[in-house]
Amino acid sequence: MADDLNLPLSPDMDFGAALTEEEVTAIEAAAESFGVNRRIAITVLARSKAQLMAGFVADPDAGEDLIDSVIELQRHAKNLADISETALARLTIVALAVGGGDHE
Repeated sequence: MADDLNLPLSPDMDFGAALTEEEVTAIEAAAESFGVNRRIAITVLARSKAQLMAGFVADPDAGEDLIDSVIELQRHAKNLADISETALARLTIVALAVGGGDHE
């Protein structure tokens, strides 16, 4: 379990809350666009270069909006990866502290 993180984790490590309830609410509110941006990225993958070019030519502003949506999706995905890595590290520390076994 701790080996998966490639971090020096110890059951003696202590930590407080990393987020306030207000921050959790703000993160959840920002996540609402994740589904739309994910669908946009998947739709782009379902289009050929010719189809995408036609869309850009027909409406350049919409093309720029699509780019912005995919950039925002990447930002959100990176933040999710960071959040899940930190959450896993915290849970691993607690599992080690209570003598928990390997959870693969």
